[in-house]
Order: sequence, then structure tokens, then C-alpha cells
Amino acid sequence: TNLLSNNSFEGATTSWTSTGTGTGCSGSTAFARTTTNGQFIPPGVAGACFDTAVAAETLVYAAVTINANDGLAGRNGVVSCSFRAASGTATHTITAYDGTNNLVTPQTVTSSSTAWVRTSAHFIFPASGTVQLRIASVASNEPVVYLDDCYLGLAEGFNLSQVSQAQLVGTLVYPGTASCAWAITQTTYAADFSAD
Repeated sequence: TNLLSNNSFEGATTSWTSTGTGTGCSGSTAFARTTTNGQFIPPGVAGACFDTAVAAETLVYAAVTINANDGLAGRNGVVSCSFRAASGTATHTITAYDGTNNLVTPQTVTSSSTAWVRTSAHFIFPASGTVQLRIASVASNEPVVYLDDCYLGLAEGFNLSQVSQAQLVGTLVYPGTASCAWAITQTTYAADFSAD
């Protein structure tokens, strides 16, 4: 289940907050809903435009509260959006944010000015508190970036699944012997390590 109720900007920009100071979006603003052809992912009728003027400007979705009984705590989560740069190379990042700290290292947006490209960041849901999807500019005067089809929720079923056909191939045990150090000088792994 997507925890973002307004993930594709089909009706408005409700629940999103921008600190951007660029003027490249509709109405010379930093953040706006857009219905211009090519600036959203069909079959939808809208997407969003985000323009920054300096580094560390953000676009953040409203905080989602995590409760002990909602089945999220301790599970694999993901934040994700599809992006398209108006031109040039965007270096924005996307991350999961708890209102104070990033829950995962921010992932750099895969930038393309000709196609929509999805970028995701995986994290572990905290036992309590809040989680937000957060997009941030890295460089000053980043290119205008369009975004659509965002997601915040469990990674299972979104882009992480069980590999039921996995099988054990082998194991390795490294005994904790004092002063044990292997040395090898050959250039391939075909030869055995010497005894120590």
C-alpha cells in the first residue's frame, strides 16, 4: 500500500511542501502541478515540477506516523519517484527522512532529459515516529526536474520480493586461530592458499 495519498499530483499538490526558490515552474514558481504534455507519466493527466536555485532546497511529503501495531516497524521500506530533467543533468537526491535525520543515505536521481527514470532509496521502518519522502537539491541552480508516480511504503511487493528458487551452493568457515594470516602470490584464484 502506498502511504502517499497524493503520489501522482492528479488533483493538486496537497501534502507536498517545497523550500525551493527557483522560478522555472508554472507561474514562475519553484514547485507546481503540471499538465503539460511530456511533463507527466501517462495515463495520468498531471505531474509536478520542482526548481531549485541553491543547494539543499527540498521537496517533502507530509510526515507519515509509524505505530507499533501497523505492521511497518522493522520492515523493509522504500521511497521512490520517477524523474525527468527539463535539460542538462540533475543531481537531486531522494531519501526517507524522519523529520530530523535521513533514514538511509540519499540516492542521487538518475537523470535523463528524454525519458522518465525511477530512482528509489531503501530503508528500515523505525519502531515509532514518522517517515517522509524527501527530495533535495545538491548543486546550486539545478535544472528543473519533473516528478510523478511517487511511492512510500513496504518494499515487499514494490521492488523487493522473496527469491523462492534460491539454493545453498557452499559455505566457508574461517576459524578464529591466533595469528592466522593467509598469503597468496599467484594471479588467479585457481591455486590453494598455503597452510598457516
